[in-house]
Amino acid sequence: MNNFDSEPLGLWSLASMNSLRLEAMELFDRSLAEHKSYPLEGFIERQLAQEQPPLDLLSQVAEDVHQRLMTLRQNHFEVRDDVLKTLRVDFKVDLSPLVPPNTLENYHLLSLEDALCYLHLQNSGLSDDDRLVLKKMLQTSLDRATQLYHDVMMAEHLYDYLSDWLMGLHVLSVRDSWASTDCDRGLVH
Repeated sequence: MNNFDSEPLGLWSLASMNSLRLEAMELFDRSLAEHKSYPLEGFIERQLAQEQPPLDLLSQVAEDVHQRLMTLRQNHFEVRDDVLKTLRVDFKVDLSPLVPPNTLENYHLLSLEDALCYLHLQNSGLSDDDRLVLKKMLQTSLDRATQLYHDVMMAEHLYDYLSDWLMGLHVLSVRDSWASTDCDRGLVH
């Protein structure tokens, strides 16, 4: 067995790994909340500093982070989609030309005033109460989209960070395996 291979998991090891995965996801949540990558990066670095880095653990944490990233992207899409549906159904206006699906990542950059002017042009019969409700609804949606955008960016960074380390460790593992095979065959002196 080379330096980077994981040992078979026993019951204690499995419980320990699950505990570490939970810790990693708590640190992921903390990274999102604080808008700083170092809580989870520090955890990863502590795992990497071990004599035999736990590739199984790091792979599972990467899968967990990837799953959370997909959920965040879906939530980001739904924030935009939900407000478009509500505008169409409740106010008979369509904001989609200002926020087409191919620019989803920029939805949070939509100018509230531009959106309100655009909606007023579509339906000049909107009451003052309707405009106030629209303004609050759009502002809430844009605020949520901004938060989700930043969370997606952080999750992508952390996923890439983990993936890069895992790829490097796998390359080292393969090289170590080749070197061991060459030594066993007497090819290396």
